[in-house]
Amino acid sequence: MMSSRLLLNSSMKVRLFLSFTLCLFLSFGLLSCRDKVTEDKPVETVNPPAVRVNFLNRVGDSTIVAGHFYDRDGGESFSLDLFKYYISHAALVNDAGDTLYLNEHTLIDEFDANRRGFSSNPSIEGLSSNHFNKIIFALGVDQLHNTSGDQAGDLDPVYGMIWTWSTGYIFLKHEGQFISSDGSQVPLLYHLGTVKAFTLVTLPVDIHLENDKQYQIDVKFDLNKMYSAVNNIGFEGNNVIQSTGPNDLPWILQMKSNIAQSFSIIN
Repeated sequence: MMSSRLLLNSSMKVRLFLSFTLCLFLSFGLLSCRDKVTEDKPVETVNPPAVRVNFLNRVGDSTIVAGHFYDRDGGESFSLDLFKYYISHAALVNDAGDTLYLNEHTLIDEFDANRRGFSSNPSIEGLSSNHFNKIIFALGVDQLHNTSGDQAGDLDPVYGMIWTWSTGYIFLKHEGQFISSDGSQVPLLYHLGTVKAFTLVTLPVDIHLENDKQYQIDVKFDLNKMYSAVNNIGFEGNNVIQSTGPNDLPWILQMKSNIAQSFSIIN
């Protein structure tokens, strides 16, 4: 009788062991199948929109050629041998007033084909609207970075756009010549800077951003307007200005007012 019970118990144990083993096998099989399905399913990659902002420097409708003299409204003809400036904190503003930042500080250099704009890949996830009706930016370097010492990227001193750490950065630099009233060619050197020269610009756009798409915004900067838009900037007797002298403030404010009117969108 006892041996029968032992045989019965042994048989039950074998059955339990087989059942347990079968369950484990099925479980691993299901997991393996699930992993296989996951591995075979392609992962969808979503790329944020690619936005390129170009700055096209012009004198009226004329493109810029080094050393060429351009006539301007109400003033002397002038040329350019060097022309560069900082564009900072550019952003798109949507219909709901949300701001989508595109850059921090970018050095635009007319005579360097690689420095005529910037590219950005902003994330549009979570925005209440993907339609943007404004682009905003500043000409200049913000107050935080203006006197913060040695910096990298486009604010690197190697680009020759800084006076001293205490004085700060040159926001805009135009070097060339102008034709004086007696017909002679006279050096023209304008270095615009200091906190008071920081100029905000707002322009209308009409852009609906979507992931995986590319967009381009062309911004015109008209030097004719920079010297004539609101205030007529006369070069004669006023041809070398560094912005750092005690008498430079009126010129800085005149330039700032003109610059705000000098940018436009090219559609």
